[in-house]
Amino acid sequence: MNDSLHNKSPESLFILMHGLLGSHKHMHAVRDLILSKDESNSLVLIPCKNGFFKTFDGIEIVGDRVIKEIKIFLKTRSESEIKSLKWISFISYSMGGLISRYVIGEILPYLEKRYPNIKLNTFMTFATPHLGVNFFKDGKFPYNVLTTLGSNLLGRSGRQLFLEDKDEKNSEKLMLKISKGKYLDALKKFKYRICLANAHNDRTVAYYTAFITDSGYTCDLNTFEEDCILCDWSKFPKESILNVTKDPSNCENEIQSNKEKKLKIRIFHGLKFMGKVFAITLFVFCIFPLVLVINTVGTTISYINVWFYKNKMTLLSKFSYLNKNWLSKKLDIDLDEEFDDDEMEQLIEVLSRDDTEDDSIKDDMEDLLSADWELKKNKYIDTIESVPTDKRDSVCFKYFIEKYNKNNIKQHFEDPNKKLPFDAVRKEMYENLNKLKWIRVPYKLTGANTHRAIVARSGIESTSFVNRKALDFNIELLIEVSKYANEGIQI
Repeated sequence: MNDSLHNKSPESLFILMHGLLGSHKHMHAVRDLILSKDESNSLVLIPCKNGFFKTFDGIEIVGDRVIKEIKIFLKTRSESEIKSLKWISFISYSMGGLISRYVIGEILPYLEKRYPNIKLNTFMTFATPHLGVNFFKDGKFPYNVLTTLGSNLLGRSGRQLFLEDKDEKNSEKLMLKISKGKYLDALKKFKYRICLANAHNDRTVAYYTAFITDSGYTCDLNTFEEDCILCDWSKFPKESILNVTKDPSNCENEIQSNKEKKLKIRIFHGLKFMGKVFAITLFVFCIFPLVLVINTVGTTISYINVWFYKNKMTLLSKFSYLNKNWLSKKLDIDLDEEFDDDEMEQLIEVLSRDDTEDDSIKDDMEDLLSADWELKKNKYIDTIESVPTDKRDSVCFKYFIEKYNKNNIKQHFEDPNKKLPFDAVRKEMYENLNKLKWIRVPYKLTGANTHRAIVARSGIESTSFVNRKALDFNIELLIEVSKYANEGIQI
């Protein structure tokens, strides 16, 4: 990134959200690619106050913490940066997409009042369970056990994901709540919405819920995108993007017509079965007991934290003789409740003090003003040539967006045997979210668990070529649609 670009005033803020049992480090590969490819010197914020077991506390409680971080971040930017900012985009991974949908619905009135020049640009999700989690296996083992464990050993968040919760105020499931009303209205205000889904080997989030469809899907080697315009384009990850409008059963018949390939498939399935038996044995006798203990402890701590969160104002009044700043930090009280009238001036005044009683707020600022939006150099990033997108790339991106903007449920390959039996709540969520237009991109990535691979959680350098090229393409797609929104182009 050259000096002239570095000195340019930022026009966009990208907010990156990690998922359940994750940390801000899971989004570092995405952050690095955004900062290396974006020519507008954008800001990137990765909220860092919801790591690991804190994600068990419930989508809305995690979301409230994120809102607090966003407010602090915006308040502490320079006046020139705030004036130059035009757009906010959310890029979210796994459960982070649900947290972002909650955050947008809650924070939008605040943004419109305090920062009217900043608009919503792009909403992108990587393998997010938009329709919750359900295995649709009619209570078969081990899925019935996994459902019971998931809805009880992942805290309130687990119950919400499995649609086993009820909102305390109006007896409405939280997943349904954030799929309508002000949350859906806020989501609608984004210029572009993109959902990226794994159709293969995602052990955490099923394809249907990430793609926002009511159909299951089985891909094979011959269901990749074959559009000659896209496949001849060097940036297009033809090794991983699927064509879900194609009948996979026909492709399977073509494969089985070849005896040699048929034998290889039998051997592969045999080895795969043996691998599953070994993995299940290892999990049941070695991994499961450890996971059970850790998650039980984490869930217990989470429920205690939730109780404190719900009763924070009562506790603050009863124990007001204690250090107020220390107590407000422990109870996670929003800074806006601390500063009434001229919040900005008072916040700066507090942050500039040397009193030890203000260390809690300073700690928040040190976490936020860390290097989470500074470019981290590595071998892969250094190889990216900083050249402007040529005309062919621009034409191909527009062609791709037009095609995959229409890659919706009506064009999805219909197989009556794969139609999922949604209940009334999940059906309403599905219908509400599909009132909006989405750019939907289905992937077949490599690896034993592609849920990790879709955002390169282990780092770009340790990611396979196929997965790296897919992530590269996704970030370039993000940058491209962000430019379209900035230029007022709607495809």
